[in-house]
Amino acid sequence: RISSLIDLRRPKEALSVFETVTDTYYTELGLKPSDQMIKLHNRIAEQIPNHDLSIDSVKKLLDEEGDARGAFFCDYLTFTESYRYVIRIVERSGQSVYLMLCSLTDLAGRPLEETERLRAASDTAADALKQSLRRGDMYTCLSPGRFLVLLIGISQENCSIVSARIERMFRERSRQRGIRMRFKMISASGFREDKTAEAAPPVEW
Repeated sequence: RISSLIDLRRPKEALSVFETVTDTYYTELGLKPSDQMIKLHNRIAEQIPNHDLSIDSVKKLLDEEGDARGAFFCDYLTFTESYRYVIRIVERSGQSVYLMLCSLTDLAGRPLEETERLRAASDTAADALKQSLRRGDMYTCLSPGRFLVLLIGISQENCSIVSARIERMFRERSRQRGIRMRFKMISASGFREDKTAEAAPPVEW
């Protein structure tokens, strides 16, 4: 389908399908984009001929469609690169950034086994994250039941408020009992300038 859309010279639609496929494969199977998918992505980027290239056309290709709501979800590779870029920005601005790990466990804090029950709970957790976080927050799925979240411009005092809001929405939407969300939070900024400073330990909820 992606190749057909490229042949039809509909790059924006091809890019939308590409992102859906790569997100699904990574979230459900933990698979990174194959060499063939990367080649398709390169073909999409080549769709705009040089004589038609303008900053406006590039912006239209990059813009999200519609009124996107909720936090920004991306695959792990995109999250990694975005994280590194954000850290560079906040080194100069001094803005606080926190990295949050969300994990699904049983009531005793033990990881859940890889079952359909875990996958269903993971889908519910992903929805709770999207709806609970701010539009400017970013998150990704490490594996079924484990998520990373990047929170920008938040104080440590508010981290517990965020985690409580996520878990409350998860409980409201989940039909399964005996599953809880555990949170670990660590500051992702403020330690690059002073090479001798030790990073603060993670805070757990």
